[in-house]
Amino acid sequence: MSGAKHTPGPWAWDGEGRIDSLPLRKPSPYKLKDKDGVEHEYIEGLVALPYGSGEPGSMEANARLIAAAPRLLQALQAAQSALLSYQYGNDSGELAREVAANCGVVIAEATGSAA
Repeated sequence: MSGAKHTPGPWAWDGEGRIDSLPLRKPSPYKLKDKDGVEHEYIEGLVALPYGSGEPGSMEANARLIAAAPRLLQALQAAQSALLSYQYGNDSGELAREVAANCGVVIAEATGSAA
């Protein structure tokens, strides 16, 4: 993903409320105080704080989709390349099959379903 201006991936949901860039996730020298004045360690690398629609499981579904965004973009770029290569006769179809399989894995990651 050269030339990308977004925070580098991969991104991961911590299962509680943060989506972080894994290459940037690290403890920070800064501390945060909660509403009761208790200090907590600040972790760098925050990309997003997902919210839900009120439907059961919507926050988790949103978090999975957001966390998969860099890989979804990468898969889409690879699919575009494979389709163009196939269209212009530079590929026997093997690249297209490989890209389709990768897209299936990334879609499953984003949706939380089996590939």
